[in-house]
Amino acid sequence: MRGLHAGPSWVGLLQVLSVALAACDVPTEAPLIDSRWVLPSESTEIEVMDFLPEGVTLSPDGQAFLVTVTGRTQTTTLGEVCTECTQVNGLVVSKPAFVYDVESEASLPSDISDAVMTSGELVVFVRNGFNFDVLRPGSVAGTIDIEVHTLDGVRVGSSTISGATRSLPGQGGTLQETITLSGATLDGLRITAHLDSPEGNAALIDVAGVLDVQAQVRNVRATSAQADLSGETFDLEPTGLDVSDIEDAFVDRVQSGSAVIDVTNDLGVATDLVVRIEGPTFEPIRKSVSVPATATSERTIDFTGEELRRFLGQPDVTFGGTGTVTTATPVEVTPGQIIGLDIVLDVTLRIGG
Repeated sequence: MRGLHAGPSWVGLLQVLSVALAACDVPTEAPLIDSRWVLPSESTEIEVMDFLPEGVTLSPDGQAFLVTVTGRTQTTTLGEVCTECTQVNGLVVSKPAFVYDVESEASLPSDISDAVMTSGELVVFVRNGFNFDVLRPGSVAGTIDIEVHTLDGVRVGSSTISGATRSLPGQGGTLQETITLSGATLDGLRITAHLDSPEGNAALIDVAGVLDVQAQVRNVRATSAQADLSGETFDLEPTGLDVSDIEDAFVDRVQSGSAVIDVTNDLGVATDLVVRIEGPTFEPIRKSVSVPATATSERTIDFTGEELRRFLGQPDVTFGGTGTVTTATPVEVTPGQIIGLDIVLDVTLRIGG
């Protein structure tokens, strides 16, 4: 998150104000005049990344999201995939033929329902705890056919691993296959693998032997995503307000004022803000304001004269706060979106008397 970026210095303006106020100190009874003064603005930005859940980061070039898609490990025993093996368990016999179909799903981060994926990859790891090579058990080669679809059924990748060129030895042998994923609107992934292991050479049959199939989705790059941001909280990072040089002659005449906030809202979400003005010499001032989902808006936070006099002219004053998203429906988010706040302090002084 970026902090407040200071606008023009208030010092020059305040010197002018001091001259104007001094000119009003005449020995005759001058009329009381309420005069409005607008002090230079400050600005802050809340970036889209401050709203997104774990598992969504920004690519190094800042042009895409990197989305974590969580896969799973499927474990099965030889007895579960080979009915004939249960009849010869514990014997050294010709390895029976069998087929094994496994299906697994990989899910998007919480609160992300869709992501427009431009690229990614699926890495499949297989560990063979049987006592024989499941791909090359004998003279006939076996195969593993892998297909990858979105949950909506769009095919985004596939691969065939053949025992003619690859092996998967028993007793802990491993195999790794990387599949490049094509672009699609991603709501999650469904990974299916079909293992066809033919009859093979003599081997000890142990139906308790385990086969592990793990799917890892990596480097998913997305240009946008549908995100449910309802209830997400964020911080307005405390940033210094340079008000310590404001003279007492100015502060003493402050009657009331407001912070006028011009909002630029790329995200299209409504938020509730709690603004805090803090410093070492006074009790924090807290104000609430709601920001609509419209692209631009103007919000006003009113201060009493007593509240303004508490922090104007004081050292080490900071402006910060927190916010909560109140929009209940998912919104489309893209890299670079912000909620920008341009803040102007508008105060009323009483001159004369």
